[in-house]
Formats: sequence, structure tokens, C-alpha cells
Amino acid sequence: MNQSICNSSLSDAFRVSCINSTSPFLNIGSQSYQILHFFSDGVLVDFPNTTFCRQYNDLKSFGFNGNDYFGISRDNILGLYDCEDSSLCKPDCEKNIMPRCDGSAGSYPSCCYPLSDHSAWNADKRDGFSVFSQFGCRGFSSWVVLPGNQVGKRGVKLEWAVPGNSTIASCAANADIINATSVGSGIRCECQDGYVGDGFAFGGGCLKSCIKEGKEAYGKTCYSTSHGRRKTEILAGLYSVLVTVISIEFGMF
Repeated sequence: MNQSICNSSLSDAFRVSCINSTSPFLNIGSQSYQILHFFSDGVLVDFPNTTFCRQYNDLKSFGFNGNDYFGISRDNILGLYDCEDSSLCKPDCEKNIMPRCDGSAGSYPSCCYPLSDHSAWNADKRDGFSVFSQFGCRGFSSWVVLPGNQVGKRGVKLEWAVPGNSTIASCAANADIINATSVGSGIRCECQDGYVGDGFAFGGGCLKSCIKEGKEAYGKTCYSTSHGRRKTEILAGLYSVLVTVISIEFGMF
């Protein structure tokens, strides 16, 4: 894990603490959630207060439903256990491979439900996973499919945003406003192609990104020219010619 992440000073809403400077935990209220993976629009976290991985978790084991800064992402895919109402299960979703606790490819879930379907689960209402008890389900497993992978990564993805009516909800130049899908009235700022940064006007903004002399460069470096370097090379060349002429003139060779 990147050491700078563990040493970062974040606001209370996005407060991260580290254990032995290696395991970052997201602190929400009185609960701490180990961060398993970072996304540009959220974080993948583990179940709280767990010391070992379970194939299926109790529907009440993940008590967080959402707040003004985080919400349960619609990117999560659920494997539901022992549901009495099979109408909840989505056939297309059952093509997804449910990962084992060690991260390797497991089996296809007998009942699969993507939160993007939101027919039984609604992010706008801040539904928790306990809503599936209405269908007689006794447990669940959660994972997301990472870009470029067929096998998902276990955990619960939380989408992040800042309140749209807050003073910090202002995007910098060269950034676009992104409306959150799981955080009510929440927004994010995203730098346009060719720029990098957090995108916020009161944050790091967006810096120009480029390749300079074969290396990544940012900000003012991208706008500088090699005029000074060429001038130095020309002067060095003239100096070499003058030394040669003087040497020949005075018979130094």
C-alpha cells in the first residue's frame, strides 16, 4: 500500500487511519472498514469486525447504508444465499463468477443480483442489504468486477461524493461535474482528457499532463519549450568551432 496514502491528512468525512502504516481503514461513524481497493469514484471495503473471510455473510453484517459522502455503489454484484423467492435472481447476472476468499475464481452463484438492477434494492432510499430478507434470503456475498478482469474482487464498493450544495462543490477549470448515482445530491469533479488532479476548484484542480523528453510531466513543465536548451547547444557548438580556428591560426596543432 502506498505510504503516502497512510500519511495523508483527510477531512473527517474522508478520514483514513492506518495500522502499522500498511492497512488503511476508512472511518465512518463508529465503524472502521478496511480498504481493499481504490477507484476514482469510490473504494472497495471489507466487512467490519471480521477476522476471517466467509463465503456468505449475514444480511445485517454490513450495517452502513449511506450518508452525505458515501453510498453503497450500484457496481456491486451480490450472490444471495437460500432465497425463498427465486424471482429476485437475475439470469444474466448468474454468468458472473463469484470469487473465493483467496481471490481465485469460484463458482457461479445459484442466485445472483446486480445492484444496478435496483428493482429490489434502491440507492435513493439508502436501502441496506437487509432488504433482501423480504425475499427469504439468509445471507449474501458481494463483489465487483475490476476493469480488464473476468473474476471479481470480494468486498463492498462504496461510491464517494461531496454534497452538491456545499461550499467545496465547485469544479476547477478543465474539469467536468459528475453526478453521483448512490449519494443523493452528491457530485464529483473529473479532470478532462489531458489533465490530472482532483478536479476541485478548492483542491488540487487540474494540471496539464504531457510527455516531456520521454517522461511524464505536469503543469508548467508541459508549456515550457526547449528554446533555452537549443541556445546552449548552439553556443557550445560555436565555442568548439572558435577553439578549432584559433588552434589552427596559431599552430597549436
